[in-house]
Amino acid sequence: MFSSVNLLVLIPVIIVLCILGTLIPQGQEAIWYVPGYGRFWAGILTGAGLTDVYHSVLFRALLSLAAVNLVLGSFRSINALKRRPGIFLAHGAVIIIMIGGMISGIWGKRGELELREGEVKNLVGTAGNAFRLPFSVRLKRFTIERYESKPRKRIKQFKSLLEIIENGGSVKEDIIYVNKPLRWRGYTIYQSGYDPKDPKFSSLLVSRDPGVRVVYAGFVILPIGLFMTFFMKPKHDRDND
Repeated sequence: MFSSVNLLVLIPVIIVLCILGTLIPQGQEAIWYVPGYGRFWAGILTGAGLTDVYHSVLFRALLSLAAVNLVLGSFRSINALKRRPGIFLAHGAVIIIMIGGMISGIWGKRGELELREGEVKNLVGTAGNAFRLPFSVRLKRFTIERYESKPRKRIKQFKSLLEIIENGGSVKEDIIYVNKPLRWRGYTIYQSGYDPKDPKFSSLLVSRDPGVRVVYAGFVILPIGLFMTFFMKPKHDRDND
């Protein structure tokens, strides 16, 4: 049963859940969704686990079943895989990508860090979705650059000069802006926003994704397996030649 090709229907379901997990803001308290979705739909989304998709039992169970299906299906077709090892690599790559997704879903962290100039914090996120960093972050300076020649001086870029503090001392300083984050101790700090009414306020997004390297490894292996499958002759054909 677990090796049946019918279980491959799980993959489209997993993709749909990933899309919903991207479109619906994740990890907030139930009351946070009421203004945007209404009380009824906020209750549905929260009750169905769609506000925390990647940590839900359903998502992990589907990923596990799909991975088991691919593994058992590969072993059932081991003779065919010996002739076309590219299929084995492709199956293995998909399993590696799934494992990376599960690692990120279980141990990944993501939250907002709001600072004013001179302020130091290591607590990220809000109640119910907060975590502490193994270091502290100080906002030394926040600046907004504008196009001088444009009407109303449209914003060109906004930047934060951050200082990383460990054991009471400064260990790193860096300027971050959109598409140029700061990385430290496995965490990535992105420039995410600002307050037009407070020129000394900066909103940062902090994330930790321990599964991303595993996923990238799967993405590297997958095209190799597909190339071997579609562009290389099977072993028994080469032997006949």
